[in-house]
Amino acid sequence: MDWNQLREEVYYVDGSLRDIYVLNTTAEDWRRWVELVNGSYTVAFSNSVSGRTEDRIDFAVIQQWWATPDEVEWSTVRIHVRNYTINCHFLWDGDIENDIRPRDFQSVEDHEALLLYLQRVSEALQKPVRLTPENTEDVALIEVNGSDVRIAPPH
Repeated sequence: MDWNQLREEVYYVDGSLRDIYVLNTTAEDWRRWVELVNGSYTVAFSNSVSGRTEDRIDFAVIQQWWATPDEVEWSTVRIHVRNYTINCHFLWDGDIENDIRPRDFQSVEDHEALLLYLQRVSEALQKPVRLTPENTEDVALIEVNGSDVRIAPPH
């Protein structure tokens, strides 16, 4: 698929985000994801306990938030990839959900860097990863399972 077709069918700009989902995750999956992200990417982790932005995700803070969501502020992380950011809000441990802004994707190289991220996550967790329209986990624009990549925009 060429860049113009990807831009039109995957990274179309309509004001919404695209979500990245890994479904049915465990705390162990999250730990592996944190290790992958901390080891492979530049991050800005908003640590709700310390009140500081840090360059590594503190998994203990995330676990504390999941255990006591009413007592601890919500932590987030921004993962920097090329010219764009992948965001994660640690909503709960049952799914890993990230989001991206499609308007930040300007080239096939940006797309390829995202595919590499999706493949790394899939391989680290041994689970499929999908890119979807915002809040539509069952409509995959891209699905990655290990090294298998399927781009299947809805028609």
